[in-house]
This record gives sequence, C-alpha cells and structure tokens, in this order.
Amino acid sequence: MAYVRPDAWAHWKQGVITIRTRADLELLLTCRASIAPYESVYFGGLRWDDDADAVVAVSDFVADAARQVVAAGLLPAPVGVFADLGARVQTMEFGGRPSPQCRYGEGTVTSLSWSRAEQVWRVNVEFDKSTGGWQGFPVYSTSTFPWMVCVVGGGGRAFSEMSPEAIERLYHRRRARYAPPAQPPATAVATTTSEEDDFDEEELHDDREAPLAHFGGGPLWVFETAELDALLACREPFNEEVSLSSPSELVAGDTEGQWGKRAIDSLVAAGLVTAPTEELPPLGTIVETIGLANKVEPRWRAVSGRISSLSYEPENGRWGVTVDFEESVPLRRGGRIRTWSGTLSMVHIVGSFSRPFSDMSAEEIREHFERLRPLAPNDGGVALL
Repeated sequence: MAYVRPDAWAHWKQGVITIRTRADLELLLTCRASIAPYESVYFGGLRWDDDADAVVAVSDFVADAARQVVAAGLLPAPVGVFADLGARVQTMEFGGRPSPQCRYGEGTVTSLSWSRAEQVWRVNVEFDKSTGGWQGFPVYSTSTFPWMVCVVGGGGRAFSEMSPEAIERLYHRRRARYAPPAQPPATAVATTTSEEDDFDEEELHDDREAPLAHFGGGPLWVFETAELDALLACREPFNEEVSLSSPSELVAGDTEGQWGKRAIDSLVAAGLVTAPTEELPPLGTIVETIGLANKVEPRWRAVSGRISSLSYEPENGRWGVTVDFEESVPLRRGGRIRTWSGTLSMVHIVGSFSRPFSDMSAEEIREHFERLRPLAPNDGGVALL
C-alpha cells in the first residue's frame, strides 16, 4: 500500500486515531504537522473493561485532550465548546422520519470526534430515550455539531425551556452561520521544528490499490455483493479489518442469514483472509452475551440480541461477531448501550446445547467471564452495560 503513516501515528494503524489515555495523547502530540486533512480522531468512548469510576475520572481529560491537540496546531478549533465526557446535554434534532415534536433530545456525551471527510468536529451523544425516528426505527443516539449542543446547567438557555418553534429558528440561524460549507474549515498551522522531523504530506494520501479504493480508509465494510466482488478482485491478502453486514434488502431474500457465510467462504478460498477456527453463526442469529454492568445490580447478567455483522482482524487472524441488543440497556452514568463486539467465546447461541447465560447466577456468569477474559482481544470482549 502507498499509504505510510508517520511513526507516531503507526500506533493506531489504519483507520481512526482513538485518544482514551494520556499516553495516547502524548503520542499524538509528537506529530509535527496538521493531521486535519488526513485522519479522523476520536476522543473518549467506552471500552469493554471500563467502569463508571473510570468514566468519571477521565471526563475532564477527554475535553482537555481535544483542546491540547487544537492548541498544538494539529486540528482546527471547533465552532462551539468541547463538552466533557459524561456531561448531560440537550441537542437540536431535525430531519428525522419523524423528527421529535419537541425538536430536541437529552442524553449523555460519550465522545468527541474530528471527521476527516467533513473537516468538522462532532459531539457524540446517547439519548435517555428514543428521540424521533428514522425510516421506522427509533433513534437513541446522535453524532452532531458542537453548535447544536447545549450543556445542561451550563451557559445559555436550555432547549427544554424553549418552544419547538424557537428551537427551529435558532437552528436555522446557527446553521446559516456555522454549518459547512458556509464556514470553511480552518487550516491548522504546521509546527515542524526541523527539516528531518517533517514528513512528506504526499505520503499521507490514502492511495489504496484499485480494488480497495472503493472503501476509502479504515475497515472494509461489506454490505452487498458488489463490495464483496471488489475484495475478491484483490491479488493478495490485505491488512485491513473486514466487517460483513447484510443489509435489509439482502436479509429479505436470505431468511437463513447465509449470505455472510458464503461471503466468508469465498474470501477464504481466494486466500485473502484466514479461515475461522470455529463455525460462525449466520447473520441474524439470536444469541446471549455476558453483560458487565456499571454499578448496577446484578453486576453480571445475560443480554440477548441478534448478530448484525461478522468481522475479521488481520493482526491475529481472528473472526468475531457484533450483536445488536433486542432492548437498549440504561447506564448508571446516563445514556444507553445497544451493541457489543467480541469473540464467539462470549456468545451463547439460543437453542444450542451449551448452557444459556440466562440460566446462570450472577456469580456463575462472573466466574465464566474471568475464565474467558484472558482469551479476549484487547478491544473486544464484553459489553459495558
């Protein structure tokens, strides 16, 4: 691949740069020039082994980390303020099908992010309850612009104190003033200290080989047969993560969820990925996962859902699954969790011969989790509920 990251960025490999710890921040700050045109950056977010205390402990750090990266000239300043991780906020909500009648949603900030594609900052929020809908599905979260966010108890009038008409007028005024492309993204100033420390910006453009160019940077998402054909056109194994997720139009004609299995078999046969070491369940399979709760009793529990995607990690040749829960589960800190990604060892297929997690006590689930935990990947494992 022509894409070569500077050494400081190589820690994150391909895809989004994720800043969750001070060590991550210090590594990013060693960069010598703007990363805004080339990389997406994700500040905060929860991992499977986080807990409520850790969320509170890093809440101030996340917003401060973003401010430090801006101050270093690596990313442009946002339009609006950085809300802390875990902050209670209200967001303007328009354009759903339908939009909420009150024209706002209330929830908890889960992360901040810089979008390379849009060249804008975003605030990611999990709502307390469904806020509007989209093509028949309830909306439980949003990724929105800072100027569409109001911190509860902060400066300014809360959206809950305004009429829907007043919120809509405010939205249109701010949109005309701030929304891209009305406001071109600011160009961050390079901070190169010496010629040998600098890097060739031409190397940073993502020049994937022709079959992979369709996917842009980051993981390869396969939603349909045309995208699968693009992967099969490759001549040798690739080093990107692959996620296969069957969309609704394919599911309608594939009631047994075999499209994903056939796709994997074809990629394995072509020598592009490693064969799964155990049989992967079809897309749409009903399963139970182990739920690790945050200061909510019982702390260990079973959560049911359906397999929505199958994924391949090239670093270790491991295949995994993503499960969408049947019902969103509230967090003690605020917000909700609705999905989980990890290994098959943490999944029980409903109707199989193994003992269901729902038949186990909280202590039995905990013991089972501790036995499996050393086998889990660093970024996967158990859903944080």
